[in-house]
Amino acid sequence: MRTCIRSYHAWKSYLLFTVAVLVATMMPGTTWGRNPQPGSSGKSTDAAAAGTTYYIDGVAGKNTNPGTSPDSAWQDFTNINGRTLNAGERLLIKRGSVINQELQVSAHGTADHWVEIGDYGEGARPIIRRNWFIGDRCALITDPDYLRIHSLTVGYAGKGLVVHYATPGHEGLIIEDCIGHHIEGFYFGLVNSAGIPEWRDYPEPTDDELTSSAGIAVTGGGQGPKARDITLRNCDFFQNSFGFFVSGVERATVDRVYTHHEYAFNTSPHPVLFSLKDSLLENSVFNASGWICPYGTMGLELQGPHEGLTVRNCTFRDQPDAGQYDEGAIDFEEGGSNYVVDNCTFENEAGAAIEVLGLRRPQAKNIEIKNSRFLKDNYAKLLGPDAKHEGPTPRGEIFIWAGDTLDPKVSCSNGTIHDNAYVLHLGVEFFMNKAPTTTSWSLQNNTQYATVE
Repeated sequence: MRTCIRSYHAWKSYLLFTVAVLVATMMPGTTWGRNPQPGSSGKSTDAAAAGTTYYIDGVAGKNTNPGTSPDSAWQDFTNINGRTLNAGERLLIKRGSVINQELQVSAHGTADHWVEIGDYGEGARPIIRRNWFIGDRCALITDPDYLRIHSLTVGYAGKGLVVHYATPGHEGLIIEDCIGHHIEGFYFGLVNSAGIPEWRDYPEPTDDELTSSAGIAVTGGGQGPKARDITLRNCDFFQNSFGFFVSGVERATVDRVYTHHEYAFNTSPHPVLFSLKDSLLENSVFNASGWICPYGTMGLELQGPHEGLTVRNCTFRDQPDAGQYDEGAIDFEEGGSNYVVDNCTFENEAGAAIEVLGLRRPQAKNIEIKNSRFLKDNYAKLLGPDAKHEGPTPRGEIFIWAGDTLDPKVSCSNGTIHDNAYVLHLGVEFFMNKAPTTTSWSLQNNTQYATVE
């Protein structure tokens, strides 16, 4: 057993960060500290690209104006709703605007001329702020191609910014520099999951295939990927039921998002990645990214048949003990294969840092957990769905679930856990497998330390 985990791994984290900076600065078309312009050809999406720019000014605009210059801006979304923005067109909302209306548009950009929805002017980000009612939604963007959304805040609704792919074959989406907060009320389609009496028995909107309240959601349905090359980056989420929700797409990248203090009065379980293919979550922080939910909370839920998903350089910490199930960091809820968890930090979670569940459907397979740090998690001594279990059985930092009856068709996970470091609470083991006869796990070169400092 080594003495101190932080000093031993500090040089390694610094080296990885330095290499990442050098690689980023050497990439063609990339400037450190700035985001590259969208477009596979490398061309800019500035006003020189063919297409009309529409302006909205929530303070001084008028809907009787032409809407095509800052001096003749519209006041809200009335004149743009229901329309399709074409290649090179832009919809810009003036900073300082607060608009209580749902935005509903589509977008058909091209690889050379993206569509843009964003901001102009000075001051605070434009805000789409609804009435804090479960039936409200901030924005619905349907079937876009080559669309960049940036610099918006959405809040106080049942659903935030939703991008929905109703048909297959779409490509190109960037959502960046956005904030989602106070989006709450819906939980996986369960009726009356909201805790506010006035919201009871309210029907959930079904035109976006989103069954939950998320600050930002990208939904592609459950019948295979309907879109590819999806990027969510540099975004902030707090006090939502679900910080973000990304489902049914291929080659998704979630990068540099901060999901924290999701203390919604209603159900607030966790962010969700659902049924993705060849996708990546990286460089992100999950700090108390779930709080209370009758069916369990986690920092991040990986749900459905993912095929190739990497989680790297992320930090998960401070998932609170609210007397619920789970209350850990990453939940491999069920299904999928070819997962990698690399160079992540798990610290001070009430439950296990990583759970591999599979309640009714087969567990995830081919999981690799490596080069990560596990720092005194599972302080509430929870065991996934067995959270109320009492007795001498030790709990785990990494926990493989078996259920009440050991079904080899369900408890069938396999993976490798190697080159990790950990500091344990008394009574907590680094790895705990409740189904050793039907699963296959290998542990190599994992090092225990006596203290964190």
